[in-house]
Amino acid sequence: MEGREKEQKVKKKIFSILFATILLLSMSLVTAAPAIAADTETQEAAVLLAADRLVLTQNDDGGFDWVFDNNPGAGSGTNVLGVTAMGIMEAWKIEAKSAYESALAKAYKYVVDNPSDYTWDSGTSKYKEVTPRGVDSFPDITFLLKLANAADSDADLLGAIQVEVSETTANDIGALAKTRWDNRVSYLGATEEGTPPNGTATKMAEYIRDLRHAQPQDALIPWDLEAAVKVALALDNAYSGLDYDSQANEIAEVIYDVMYGSSVFFDSTNPDQAEY
Repeated sequence: MEGREKEQKVKKKIFSILFATILLLSMSLVTAAPAIAADTETQEAAVLLAADRLVLTQNDDGGFDWVFDNNPGAGSGTNVLGVTAMGIMEAWKIEAKSAYESALAKAYKYVVDNPSDYTWDSGTSKYKEVTPRGVDSFPDITFLLKLANAADSDADLLGAIQVEVSETTANDIGALAKTRWDNRVSYLGATEEGTPPNGTATKMAEYIRDLRHAQPQDALIPWDLEAAVKVALALDNAYSGLDYDSQANEIAEVIYDVMYGSSVFFDSTNPDQAEY
């Protein structure tokens, strides 16, 4: 029996390492995608046209809506900023238009203006984000890391960002990404109230797992956590030696348990599940 348990643990560890490695490779492919997409004028034009549309739908506060309602003065959705702004960034890589730079700068300001805040909920014995939520979804953090790299290599883009948030440096942008991630792990992964909180990447991943399971949307658990693994790997690339790679492995292990553990949340062979 002990031998079988040991074998399962070894398989689980191997899976988590391979999973994290595959995601790291996928990040490289995603980074290279704009160059591939620009192989033809038609593809290039489509990317630019899509980005132009996103620029037009940007709200006055720098954010974006879930559904475009032609009301730029309305409040934006805090959890759609990064995934939308990255679309503009991909077009900027093809053509560094000032309109794209301005939109990316306004998106950054929206992140700065909407910090994360957490409070202890004694009823659930967990921290929760205070309403309205801050901008700290996993794509938001990925966007900040990509923006930091882009601003570090392009003075015009950095200048546009400084118009919105004076004296900003590329390091500041990266540091904000790091802070938003660290806070999510520390608070949402905490098991008790404290200063600082005692959160871990494993417990944060389990928090998201349990939240999706309660909705119930089990098929979204690996979808959410895959994005978290990518952020941890990107942070490890930017801030090596701070154990972000270990956090990526921890989250990958939770994904493994969700799909193949003793209590399966998401069965990849069952397409009848909600959100499959």
